[in-house]
Amino acid sequence: MIVCDYDRKIRCYHSGYPGSAHDNRVYRNMDLFQNPKNYFSENEFNLGDSAFSNSPFMVSSFKKQTGEEIPEEHERFNKLLSKVRMRSEHTIGILKECFPWLRSIRMKITKNKRSLRRILRLLDATIILHNMLLTFKENMDVRDWIDKDKDDISDCDAEGREEEMGELTKSIPEWMPNDARRSQLLNYFQDFVWHT
Repeated sequence: MIVCDYDRKIRCYHSGYPGSAHDNRVYRNMDLFQNPKNYFSENEFNLGDSAFSNSPFMVSSFKKQTGEEIPEEHERFNKLLSKVRMRSEHTIGILKECFPWLRSIRMKITKNKRSLRRILRLLDATIILHNMLLTFKENMDVRDWIDKDKDDISDCDAEGREEEMGELTKSIPEWMPNDARRSQLLNYFQDFVWHT
């Protein structure tokens, strides 16, 4: 699992689980989840799809319940979040394009723990190189990975909206319900993004 920023730099990752492991299970075993205050300020949080559980540090999409229609504002919320979450898909695509060995790791994992450690060390080095390439902008033409229509979130541009952002950047006390951050974000979208 990777956590990337808006510039597609990998800020945190967790490896060693099989691809069949549920995303929320992997996330819950990350230090990022277990000690979020080491990674986030009071007004910072991750965005995830509906597989993740909400918390003050994770905002997930709304799930459609079996046999029920999803409310329109939840659908709009999910669509807006998906535009931002697409960055992680782009990051994985860029990573696999620049480092083709990740597409099909041709190393055997044996009973010897060193075989898995070797793969994990190579993965560490690959992620470091990915971030370095982005930092130095060498051989990285990310324009091919960006769909301008789908990746445009200019409606959410916060520049010049300091007063509006006040509500969005309020901290969420630990005693609040797990979906308090998502509700805060939904209210912000309703008041300042969709009001036109």
